[in-house]
Amino acid sequence: MTGLKKKLFTAACALFICAVLSACGISSPEPSKIGTVTRDETQGSTSDVKQSTAASKTTEAPLKDVYYVGDIVEVKGVKLVYTACGEYVSSNSFTKPNDGNKFVFLEFYAENVGTGTVSVSFIDFKGYADGYAVDQKYFSENAIGGSLSSGRWDFGRIYFEVPANASEIEAEYEYDMLKSKKLKFAYEGEKDSGFVPEAKTTPSENVFKPGDVIDAGKFRISYLSCDYFESDNRFIQPDEGNVFVYLELEFENTSDSDRSVNSLLFECYADGRVCQMTALRDDDLSASLSPGRKAKGTVAFQVPKDASVIEVEFKDSLFGSAKTVFGFEK
Repeated sequence: MTGLKKKLFTAACALFICAVLSACGISSPEPSKIGTVTRDETQGSTSDVKQSTAASKTTEAPLKDVYYVGDIVEVKGVKLVYTACGEYVSSNSFTKPNDGNKFVFLEFYAENVGTGTVSVSFIDFKGYADGYAVDQKYFSENAIGGSLSSGRWDFGRIYFEVPANASEIEAEYEYDMLKSKKLKFAYEGEKDSGFVPEAKTTPSENVFKPGDVIDAGKFRISYLSCDYFESDNRFIQPDEGNVFVYLELEFENTSDSDRSVNSLLFECYADGRVCQMTALRDDDLSASLSPGRKAKGTVAFQVPKDASVIEVEFKDSLFGSAKTVFGFEK
């Protein structure tokens, strides 16, 4: 499954879960502004950035009608930092806006500061120019979107095609689908808060290594191996600065009913940031297993080549919270 397809599927699942929770009477907490990105005046550098004291605490503050570059807001267990915005020019000569239009981006840092799993995706956003709806665009360059377990994060952009002469451009982030509650973010031209995401290089607890055999409740999992791999297709290569990695696993259904295992149940994180899954190998792990039956295969991801801690999480249900964490050993 491609990265885009998985992002879309994950976001759709997240919307379904929200609907189920609302129908069961479980309400979502209201969002609260928790700080603003501030520069360290003693350094005077856009790369030397710290969060304000308010940003380090989850103290509630009155919501703003519109948020601007540098604002930090917490909503439904997700900390959103509006880090930058600007015009986007594609390096692909065939990807151009229509006459009289331009591409713009808004950039966000999203971190799961709650206890469950959440999804933050570009499809959660809608764009408006002078009050009129505009088309959202997907560009693989740093598009935000992924499933985040507790403590995990992502950093990326949303893109829109807007009239070149638009005077007011806004993006709306829908945090409660049933109640149509949204946060508004204003496009401010070329502006950057200087926010720099912090890599999380502390390994998770209870991480399994190659050679381990794990009782994961419904499955017995054998972690067989892990390694780098190179695609023999010259048109399918990792982005600059990235590499492809894979984990080889064997699953045995130890429950008394049929169970499925596939790539949708895995997420990879490099230094805490969600990574893109790839489907380039011919031994991808995907099977429906009767009780007692086994399947063996691999799951593969694209990760930064300089990542310190690479971990892959498996959840035996799209709606569950229990997870098994596998460490990638270089």
